Amino acid sequence: MNKKTFIITAALAATLAASPAFAGNYGHHDPYAGGPAHFDRGTERARVTSVVPIRVIERVPVSHRECYDEEVWHRPRGSGVSAGEGLIAGTLIGGVIGNQAVHGKGRNTATVAGSIIGAVVGHAMASERDVQPYRTVEQRCDVRHSYREEERIVAYDVTYRYAGKTYTTRMDHDPGKWLPVTVQPY
Repeated sequence: MNKKTFIITAALAATLAASPAFAGNYGHHDPYAGGPAHFDRGTERARVTSVVPIRVIERVPVSHRECYDEEVWHRPRGSGVSAGEGLIAGTLIGGVIGNQAVHGKGRNTATVAGSIIGAVVGHAMASERDVQPYRTVEQRCDVRHSYREEERIVAYDVTYRYAGKTYTTRMDHDPGKWLPVTVQPY
């Protein structure tokens, strides 16, 4: 092989070795493909072997509306005329009747007597009218307060392996299969 062929072959081999298709991609693998990988400068990944959620039970207040039917009794008021109205109406009607019934000297006395009798009768009729009580069913509602227990995850205990050793840390989320770890140079 002559010197020129040797130089061309060596240059071609060096070019191929430097190309990404043939060069080792050390330190830049997909972090989830396995092998040495870097997430960022100074960060590598460790294999997660166990994730244990830390749970707490909390009492949560709950309000709800509770309704029921209640029987209510009603006593209506007489004929719709109050005792005072009956008294006035009875006085007027009794006075007119007494005035019309008698002519002459006894007319004034009959008017007064008719007014008194009418007042008593009108008052009695208005206040003593016989009305039956009745009942209705009405819905009543109350707000009730109670508590329910609710389970909540507050953290995760994560066990992982890195460089042949096992470590445990507590995290606020489940990291998945791989955990980024920061590597400190010696």
